[in-house]
Amino acid sequence: MEPADTYTITVPRKKGKEAREATIELRFEKLTIKPPQYKKLENIDMYALTATEVGGPPEESIDWKFLTTIPIHNSDDAKSMIAYYKSRWGIEVFFKVLKSGCNIESTQFKFGNRFKACIAVCAIVAWRVMMLTFLGRNIPGLKASILFESFEWKGIYCRLFETPKPPKEEPELGTVLLWIAKLGGHLARNSDAPPGPLTIFKGLMRAMEIGFMFKLLTKT
Repeated sequence: MEPADTYTITVPRKKGKEAREATIELRFEKLTIKPPQYKKLENIDMYALTATEVGGPPEESIDWKFLTTIPIHNSDDAKSMIAYYKSRWGIEVFFKVLKSGCNIESTQFKFGNRFKACIAVCAIVAWRVMMLTFLGRNIPGLKASILFESFEWKGIYCRLFETPKPPKEEPELGTVLLWIAKLGGHLARNSDAPPGPLTIFKGLMRAMEIGFMFKLLTKT
């Protein structure tokens, strides 16, 4: 089957692999799935979609195959399906923070409504951690005061660098997030990838206490 379209997507960074651009060929076709002969069921219309990378690295070249009931009539529909699939990376990270950071699986509630309330609160926490992580990566030059109080970043600085005197000039957001990541165990070596949401989460747990303690000790 000839490609219906060719376009470029961004493949997110993986562990040990940097983000990269990939040229993708799209092919799609409508299929009809028939029911078993002994069952009186209707046929199901489905759409097969393949996304194949052109000239990609052999060990990780993209070759995605989809079967969906969502209609695919043109290349724009096919690209939308690819966008839906790519969204899974962010969704997986979100649930990783929810599970491993907020430790949601360890909750032992007797009633379902309490569990729902807990998930609602933890979901907000996970979302904010992801927001901090991605802002730090994509817009590191923002001022720290956009997301942090002065006593928070000052306390983190004093604890991390073991000094009673914080800097007079407000640091950038990317710098403060790197400090927080170090509190969470990030080594910040030249070969290290940027800190992920879980590392930021761990660092924030320490940074909160450090910030409040700094605020108390510097009250006049």
